[in-house]
Amino acid sequence: MIKLFFKTAIRNLFKNSFYSILNIAGLAIGFAAFIYIATHVFNEFSFDRYNSKSERIFRSVMTLKFGDTEEITSFSEMPLASAAKSDLPEVEESVRIYLAENILTQYNNNKFFEDEIWYAEPSLFKIFDFKLLEGDPNLALNQPKSIVLSTKAATKYFGNETHRQINLNRELKKELYCHRYFSSCSS
Repeated sequence: MIKLFFKTAIRNLFKNSFYSILNIAGLAIGFAAFIYIATHVFNEFSFDRYNSKSERIFRSVMTLKFGDTEEITSFSEMPLASAAKSDLPEVEESVRIYLAENILTQYNNNKFFEDEIWYAEPSLFKIFDFKLLEGDPNLALNQPKSIVLSTKAATKYFGNETHRQINLNRELKKELYCHRYFSSCSS
């Protein structure tokens, strides 16, 4: 019986080949669109959900206007964080995060090229739930010239050494001291 159904279906596919191809292509495009939209929606609803305070975390953006062109950027002016915290009672905590790109670092005469290094204020650990493997998150970035490294970066720089000092070369040479490590953002 099932063999007869398959024979009839294949016969109809070849008999009406144009409509069969059109229907199968439409069905495939529909499935692909559904999977794409569902993946996008799932990503939007699960974004930053590893943070316990994700419902209370907001990001400020800035709209730049150049004549008739309007561009929304993911950064804002530096004074906004402190002004929002002092002027708006709804703002419990704020943090400024700055991206530096193409940085040359050095440790024990070994030079490393970093695509991205993020500068942040100590309040970063009051807002985001980064699991520190060493140290107290409340004290992690309190000292000037202190950094927090991922375990991958710490292994790259120090291996199993206990001495933790990195030279960061840019326009100004800075010596940074690593006191803390974090595991990952998605734990």
